[in-house]
Amino acid sequence: MSAAPLLGDIEMVGYNFIPRGYFACTGGIISISTNTALYSLLGATYGGDGRVSFGLPDFRGRGPVGEGTGPGLIPRMRGGLYGYDHITLTPSHLPAHSHTATATATATSVAQGFVGNLTVNAKSGLGNTDNADGAYWATGELVNGRVTTPITKAYSTTSDVQMAGGAVEINGEVGQVNTAVDVKVDVGSTGASSPVPNLQPSTVIKFVISEDGTYPSRS
Repeated sequence: MSAAPLLGDIEMVGYNFIPRGYFACTGGIISISTNTALYSLLGATYGGDGRVSFGLPDFRGRGPVGEGTGPGLIPRMRGGLYGYDHITLTPSHLPAHSHTATATATATSVAQGFVGNLTVNAKSGLGNTDNADGAYWATGELVNGRVTTPITKAYSTTSDVQMAGGAVEINGEVGQVNTAVDVKVDVGSTGASSPVPNLQPSTVIKFVISEDGTYPSRS
């Protein structure tokens, strides 16, 4: 401790009690009427309504930071509370990066064609009609006494035999074979969104502020 502290001096002590003539720097609200000199130095910078009460600095879990704007730093105002002991990172905090994607392709072949049997029904004997509509092949009769020899009754309204498969020839092409591909892309996911510690290595100590000392003079 200082041998002759100034009023409003903030000091650190290593023991577990508040020495006489000091307040604990724990953000307490105290009366202006009983601490007018200290209020004239602090004002309501650290809390209170500035009419009947004012606040003391709060160093619980916090360290001091110099007032002002350092080169390349943001402004720090007296009495301001800044920083967090833990933060949760968001995508905007991360450097630009990429993830490896794993693609799995499944191919399925589908043949567009047909499989079937061709049956040709016929009449084994003489036919009974010249009209082919709705009839079967049959054995026709020759008509004599003409310049040409036409065939009559070449069709039958009934059938009783099946002709050989080669009796009818079907020409064509097998339908196109289509391949359907189903692609599934997986991007690995990891992390638990846990808060990240944001503390420097520190030793905890008690901060106190002088309530009884020489009133400081301006330089």
